[in-house]
Amino acid sequence: MSFDESIIEGFICPGCMVSFRTAEVLRVHFEAEHKSDTTDCSRSTGGVLDQRRHSVALADNIPISLAFYEQTRFEKQPLGQSKSLTSEFHKLRRSRVNRDALETNSLLIRLEKLINAPPMSKIQRREFEQSVISWIDATKVDLCPSCGKTFGLGLEEAYPIDEPSPNPSRSASQSGINPMTTVAQRSKLTITRITNAILDYNPIYRRRHHCRLCGHVLCADCSYFLPRISAVRLLETIGTHQLGVSEFTNKVGSEPSPQTTESSNLTSVSSLDSKVIFLSSIDYPVPVLEIERTDSTFQCLRLCAVCKDLLQKKLDRLQFRQCASPVASLHSELREHMRKVNESLPLYSAVAESLHSGEQRYALDMAKSMRHELLESLQQIDFIRRRLDEMASTMAPDRDPRSPNDAPERPTNLATIRLLRTLSKMACQFLQTNLPPLRALPTLQQYGSLTAQRQDELAARWAEEEQALAQLELRVAKAAKSSASLASDGPTPKFNSTDAIDNLAKLASSIDDVSGQLIRARKDGDTNKIQKLLRELERLETNFQTMSSLLQKQQL
Repeated sequence: MSFDESIIEGFICPGCMVSFRTAEVLRVHFEAEHKSDTTDCSRSTGGVLDQRRHSVALADNIPISLAFYEQTRFEKQPLGQSKSLTSEFHKLRRSRVNRDALETNSLLIRLEKLINAPPMSKIQRREFEQSVISWIDATKVDLCPSCGKTFGLGLEEAYPIDEPSPNPSRSASQSGINPMTTVAQRSKLTITRITNAILDYNPIYRRRHHCRLCGHVLCADCSYFLPRISAVRLLETIGTHQLGVSEFTNKVGSEPSPQTTESSNLTSVSSLDSKVIFLSSIDYPVPVLEIERTDSTFQCLRLCAVCKDLLQKKLDRLQFRQCASPVASLHSELREHMRKVNESLPLYSAVAESLHSGEQRYALDMAKSMRHELLESLQQIDFIRRRLDEMASTMAPDRDPRSPNDAPERPTNLATIRLLRTLSKMACQFLQTNLPPLRALPTLQQYGSLTAQRQDELAARWAEEEQALAQLELRVAKAAKSSASLASDGPTPKFNSTDAIDNLAKLASSIDDVSGQLIRARKDGDTNKIQKLLRELERLETNFQTMSSLLQKQQL
């Protein structure tokens, strides 16, 4: 934005570009002056106003009822006299919110105008500031509106005489000093005090100052000062978060522009909150009068307490929207740990069951790392549960009768306390549900014994399968001989294919187990075990092929 470009404040009429203070005045002006206009702008604006009035009328005609209460099922009971204050509340709140928003937006527009001004002399700067906002006539204000103190010279109030001053001639004669010298020193001290009061910003002489954003009169003690860098950051932060504009820094002054990312937006609010951007007259490091005399460039803006509070409230609202509450942070952390446990616990249960059965499908070290991660997540959930209990007990009202009556009462929020206790109970139930299934893993010695026991069981099962296979082959051979020798009039015995299929399934399962053991043995490099498993695998595959061929021949 260039310096010559004008910014119109208030509610602007789209037809004649005239600014008005309130929306009602703009509506009356538009209906009176531009009712017969046929321009597209007038028609569109009139349509918007008509739609707004129609929606407001519909909202006023809607009966007030409770959404969760079906009144048609019960008879209407006569109640006492009642009065609805909802409309008055909405009207009061709307006026208050609109007033604060209008004042804050006006302050931001004026602040941007003042910061965009180029360097100029003191007189030109004063005229420009009065053109941005008209100043109140200082001659008509005798008291400071903020503190109520009088303007002008107040030497007696600044230096009160508590005790009567001694006679200068008597004291001088007693001390042997010339009385004329003492009187001259007192006169010189008085003149020095008055001179310092007028020239060096001494509170003896209370000058009249003006707020640069609203034009009201105030004294030096009630003044606040906004540095240029802080004003640039303030406009940048408010513009980025409220309007979605990231070029505020390029617009105002010659300050370097930050990165237009969300992280920079968050850090801008935190940096403004961490530093005091509004300086009082006591905190200001250099006398203001000295700056105004020597420096022609803009350094600080003088603000009143009302304008400072409005800008500070705007920053506080932005910070409240960006910063998450401790309860929300704890809840998100709790949900994250619960998600990890729900995802990892079923797999860990299967791994633990496999290791306890003596299988070598999973490694023991991998199971230990999974158990360690699960225990850490459960410990974090328990820690968050204790944190929630502590916060709830801290926020709960103190009902101890032994506590003193004059002790300050802590602010209580029953909804927050109820939420904290609910989250704590949810975490406790989650721990009670998921901690027992977290089965302990066998030690290295126990795992070795379980593996040896499973090997013995597999060897015994393989022997049983070989015996069953031999019996099956014998029955098949006998059935083939009997079918060839029997005459056509005799009944033919049937082959039991169900037992053969079951035996084939068992052989296939045994082949899978031996193949898995062979893969792990090759990884470990155990040569003897590899040879043994290869022979066992070859034998099982031979039996499987023999049984499959016999079953196919019998079915044919």
